[in-house]
Amino acid sequence: MKYVKLLALAAALLLPQTASSAPPGPDRFVVVGSNGTLIRSSGGFTVSQLKSGQYLIESTSQINQCAYMATAGNAQPFPATATITGAVGERTAVTVTTYDETGVRADANFHLIVKCSNAAPAGFATVNADGTLARGPFVTNVNHINTGAYYVTFSNSAFSTTCAYTASIGLSGTNGVSDPGFANVAPVSGGTIAILTYDTKGVATDRGFHIYAACNL
Repeated sequence: MKYVKLLALAAALLLPQTASSAPPGPDRFVVVGSNGTLIRSSGGFTVSQLKSGQYLIESTSQINQCAYMATAGNAQPFPATATITGAVGERTAVTVTTYDETGVRADANFHLIVKCSNAAPAGFATVNADGTLARGPFVTNVNHINTGAYYVTFSNSAFSTTCAYTASIGLSGTNGVSDPGFANVAPVSGGTIAILTYDTKGVATDRGFHIYAACNL
């Protein structure tokens, strides 16, 4: 019996890993049309439209430990915003939801960057609306300093003077859909970056967000 168990274990180890059990893949991107068509990508993505203004982006590698940056495109005749959430029950997919200028869900083109690599000097963070850190390599501290105002501090003290930052509104987990809004970024000092989040009317409002610091492209 012991010999049979050992053979079964050896066979399991020889089987190829599925995408859901694989480690996070490299940083990648995808551009999607308002009707859910895949316009272009860095490879390894499929896209489907779930309902009006909501899209499922599936990857061939695990991305649930990554940060996501989504920005609405300019092919639609109205201002638009986009939010991101990990897909429910999936480690290889995210959901992007797009809204018009009034905060109503509407079909819109969008660009999505999936940031997974954790090599210095770059870095990313996913932060919940209450200011708790969900994930992020090289993040030493997160402070919720006021309504819609956060400080994210990275271990690299040069982040605030040598890098560029981008932030997107979104949830850290795999449930729900974030309310729409906007995120602004600004350097503070050392490795600390300020993130300010707003609703669609420009009122400071607590929102979960993803931030990415690009330092050496």
